[in-house]
Amino acid sequence: MTHLFRPATALAAAAIVLSSCSTVNTAIDRSMNVFRGKPKAATEETLPADAPGSLDASGSATAPAPTVTAPVNARWNHAVMMVEVNGTRRRVVIELKPDVAPKTVANFKKLISRKFYDGLAFHRAIRNFVVQTGDPATRSDDQKDQWGLTDVGYKLAPELKGTHVRGAVAMARPGDIDSPDKQSSGSQFYVCLVGQKRLDGNYTVFGQVVQGLEVLEAVSAVSVDTNDTPTRRVTIQSVRLVAPDSPDLQAEPAAKRKTKPDADKGRLERMFDRIW
Repeated sequence: MTHLFRPATALAAAAIVLSSCSTVNTAIDRSMNVFRGKPKAATEETLPADAPGSLDASGSATAPAPTVTAPVNARWNHAVMMVEVNGTRRRVVIELKPDVAPKTVANFKKLISRKFYDGLAFHRAIRNFVVQTGDPATRSDDQKDQWGLTDVGYKLAPELKGTHVRGAVAMARPGDIDSPDKQSSGSQFYVCLVGQKRLDGNYTVFGQVVQGLEVLEAVSAVSVDTNDTPTRRVTIQSVRLVAPDSPDLQAEPAAKRKTKPDADKGRLERMFDRIW
């Protein structure tokens, strides 16, 4: 496999059928890697070493999760992500799980507060498997050969209590060769479009999509290249934390939720997408 961090759909299917095969287990584990090779050097996007949930040189956590004295929005546990897919701006709501992965949730909130995810693209989309984002290189189409290779420049301690149910949100990471202690990427995360029980205990699950999973399913159905990277940019316009009583948490009308994948559109529909 040329790009270790991007799995083939066939591997995902094989893991279900051949759950007792250690060879398949290894292949699936490598398939979820963040990096194709050695992690790249930190860029100007890198956060300070004391970012919540980050690790020092010894591998120990350097900062605790936010306390009750943190700003009120740091205690909010719903994130609204606006995604532009197929020419339409759509909403995805993620419920964060600080009881399951407190350090990872604290780090995710820190990145949201810095608008880190705003303007990034989905660099990986596999139908009936996962979609993945969080690489700062995806801000620029000129760096497409680097998509999937970079992050904020630090790793997070593993928090492995969560389960990979449909809609689970989890941190990606390098494979066991580069990360035998299962440390997570500081910024890249993926969303399971179907249950992936075989990944339990190997990746940090820190949230759950509670609204808009069909939007991410539409992302997974767009045309992709041989690296499972969408050929047409799918952008995260913004991610923000919202209060529990926010109107943003109200379900969208059914008619508005319809987002047809590119693969299911006719030539005329695709032409209008380009125009509008």
